[in-house]
Amino acid sequence: MSILNERVMQALKKSNIPTKDLVQATNSTRATVAKWKRGENISISAENLYAISAATDIPMEWFITGKEQKTPAPKFDEKRCPISAPKEGTELFKLKAPHQLRSIDMPFIKFSSVPINFPAAFYSSLNTTEEQCTLARAETDSMSPLIRMGDCIMIDKGSPLLDSKIYLIAFPEASFARIYKVTLKSTGGMICTPENKAYPCEDVSAEDLAENRVLSLGRIIFHFGRD
Repeated sequence: MSILNERVMQALKKSNIPTKDLVQATNSTRATVAKWKRGENISISAENLYAISAATDIPMEWFITGKEQKTPAPKFDEKRCPISAPKEGTELFKLKAPHQLRSIDMPFIKFSSVPINFPAAFYSSLNTTEEQCTLARAETDSMSPLIRMGDCIMIDKGSPLLDSKIYLIAFPEASFARIYKVTLKSTGGMICTPENKAYPCEDVSAEDLAENRVLSLGRIIFHFGRD
C-alpha cells in the first residue's frame, strides 16, 4: 500500500462519509470507493484527491505530507484584492496578482477558495473548463524566476500529463511537492526539471505514477506576477 493510499483510507475512516456521498463527490463507482476505503493500491487522480480533501474537510497538505495545518487560512478581502478576468489583448503572464487570498495553507502552495469568475472564452482558449481550475499561490521557488515564490497560479486539476508543460508534482513518499517542467519518456514516466538549478531533476518511472508514489496535482496554465 502506498503512503497516499494509506492516508486516503485513514481520512475516509476518520470522516465516516457514506459511500454514496463519496461516489457523488468524486464521480467514481462504488467499487472504486470501496477499494479506497480498504486502502487498496489503486490509482488516485488529482481530481479525486481534491474531491476527497473537500468531502472529508482534511487539507491537501495532510494527504501529501502527513502534516496537519498549523495556522488558520488568511481571510480574503475582495474589496482590497479583487480577482477579475484579464482584459482582451493583455499578455497573460505579466498580470498583477492579488496580495491576499482566502486559502488553505500548504508547504508548497496555498489554494484559494475564491470563485474564479473568468469568461468561458478564457477557459476554452486554454483547453479547459472553470470546474477543472483553481487559483493558488506558489510556495515553492523550484520554477524561479519563471514562477516565483508567492506568485498566483491557476491549476488545471483535470489536465493529463503533456510533454514540455509545467505541473505541480507531489511526492507523498518524500512529503513534498514542487512545480516542474515535465518531459515525458518514451518508456513511460517523466523527467521533472526545475527552472531553479538549486533543485535536482526528478526521474519518475511509470511504476511510480501507477503506484501513487508520484502524483500530478495539475498543470499550471496561467500565472500572475507579483510586481
